Amino acid sequence: FTVFLRLLIYAIAPSPYLFLAISIVHCIHVACETVGYLTYVKFSVSPAVFATAITIMNAFVSISQAVYGYIFGIVYEKLGSSYIFGIGAILCGIGFILISRTHCFDHMNSIHDKDVG
Repeated sequence: FTVFLRLLIYAIAPSPYLFLAISIVHCIHVACETVGYLTYVKFSVSPAVFATAITIMNAFVSISQAVYGYIFGIVYEKLGSSYIFGIGAILCGIGFILISRTHCFDHMNSIHDKDVG
């Protein structure tokens, strides 16, 4: 949700100061996202292959960021920055709805409850 909010604000607010303030939200989001990735991998794979799973996850994240950066550049040159952030906000909103509607991660609650309790 924070990515959706950040991209939406980038698309509609031309202020560079607001851009910098919202970038702090991005930094916090990336930190939480990384912890979430690592926690998910920790509970999903055997400890024997944990390092390999993290390496594969990082490779996929890097590849997806490179593809996004390439597409970002094309849209930016053709349409401008407001469009790329607006498109990004729409895609993040769709992703948030899809993730919140599915039950793909429900099993993580029972794993977390066992680990905590």
